Amino acid sequence: MSAVTRELIYALQTHPNCPLASHGRMVVCSGERDFLPSIRETLESSSVSIAESAEEITADSLIKRSEDGQSMAETYDVAVFSNVLNTVGGVEDGEKRSQVATALLALLKPNGVAVVREDLSTHPARLIAQLTQFFDLFAAEIGDHTVDFQFYSMNQLQAAIATSSNFLDVYW
Repeated sequence: MSAVTRELIYALQTHPNCPLASHGRMVVCSGERDFLPSIRETLESSSVSIAESAEEITADSLIKRSEDGQSMAETYDVAVFSNVLNTVGGVEDGEKRSQVATALLALLKPNGVAVVREDLSTHPARLIAQLTQFFDLFAAEIGDHTVDFQFYSMNQLQAAIATSSNFLDVYW
């Protein structure tokens, strides 16, 4: 299990609406190889029952489903996205960013919890503030409802700081 996944799971466990103790459903979307097995290992080592139900969706599949209007509405209690915006070019492309955010909101049940992590070390540091504002203010029409993020916090990954002095690997 990696220090990054451990830190992301800890962020979920300490969230005020933490659904990990229940038998909910979790989706993982990542631009990295072997991310889901690492998430499962971390959850199992924490004796979290949601580990068995964790599913994976690729960033490309997520965007394609969103573009095709395929519904995955209100399916998951928890979503962990890691470097998805980097993978689809959404860090600096506002349209791709909105597609990913809309798809993420559509995946979550009401009061679902998402952790979105992006390594922004290859991008200008100003994007951290822009992405934080984006997640804080973004809203989408899904079905006949307007849905938004109840923004909780933005943090730097301590593992990235300690191992590579990367202060631009963050999560919301």
